[in-house]
Amino acid sequence: MIVVASVLFFAFQLFYLLSGQVHRLDTVPIGIETILILTYILYFFYEFSKKLDNFYIYNHYGFWIAVGVLIYLGGSFFFFIEFNLLTKDQRLAFGNMTYLAEIIKNILFSLSIFIYARYSFENTGKKKTSVPYLDMV
Repeated sequence: MIVVASVLFFAFQLFYLLSGQVHRLDTVPIGIETILILTYILYFFYEFSKKLDNFYIYNHYGFWIAVGVLIYLGGSFFFFIEFNLLTKDQRLAFGNMTYLAEIIKNILFSLSIFIYARYSFENTGKKKTSVPYLDMV
């Protein structure tokens, strides 16, 4: 299903690029891409929640990356859809408001890095490898 949607979106992008007019910003592909990514994130949450065994989803770094992308896309979706219809002053005013969504996204990405580092640090001694430790130095 996801592969089919991605292939259809790629075909649409090619068609739109070859037959479209030049705009300041291509709002139609951005809107479709945003909806497609939001659908992928919801599918990710669904699949990830099925695999949880006594594990909270917010303890995984992938959750925070997905939430960061979700907040950014949700916070800037309508701005990018209406970009060509806005005046220059409106674009500056509304564009500054999208920075809030971008700042939150970056904070959540940083949080995911810390969670990933903590997770890998806690599990370094627990990993079982078949390769012997051959540090000669």
